[in-house]
Amino acid sequence: MTELSDEDLAREVRGGVVSAYDQLVRRHEGRMFNFLRSKTGDPRDAEDLTQKVFVSAFRKISKYDPTRKFETWLYAIARNAAIDHYRHNARRPMLYTGDEDGAPEPVDHADPAQALAGADEKRALWASIREQLNDNQFTALWLRYEEDLAVADIAESMRKTSNNIKVLLHRARERLAKCLRIDESADEALPETGAAGAVMI
Repeated sequence: MTELSDEDLAREVRGGVVSAYDQLVRRHEGRMFNFLRSKTGDPRDAEDLTQKVFVSAFRKISKYDPTRKFETWLYAIARNAAIDHYRHNARRPMLYTGDEDGAPEPVDHADPAQALAGADEKRALWASIREQLNDNQFTALWLRYEEDLAVADIAESMRKTSNNIKVLLHRARERLAKCLRIDESADEALPETGAAGAVMI
């Protein structure tokens, strides 16, 4: 039996088959949570926002155009939810990098310890990236490289043109490359120290 696409499931929801929406939630809740956690910096906020996103999407399903990707439409709703969250809390979002329990992340490792280490490293990397970029640059970069969305889909989710997204991605990569060069220069400028902490001449 062929599995229905997101768009077919959305058509069924529009036709009154509420159970089809449960399948859409199961397919996308993990990715929505990770995206919103990267935007809010707090797994509890991300969990609340994820629920709000799916409630909002269900209420707006009649406005969804099934000829477009459901995933792209859902990311647009999630991004708007994150923006509303920023405005309400009046603070710069930070990536969560602590050890509190969050939603489970899909992993593909045989060793659980290796999987956890990999997840922590990824969060730390995105946390560092988040500090260097503005919100639009970070969102475009996340959707492109973490969610593997095409430029056209990112443009639709962010309500920008494809050229705008290409510029955002270019500037984001340029900014990160510049920061990396600065960090490497700083490391090279550090004096070497001996075991007792004395500067080596």
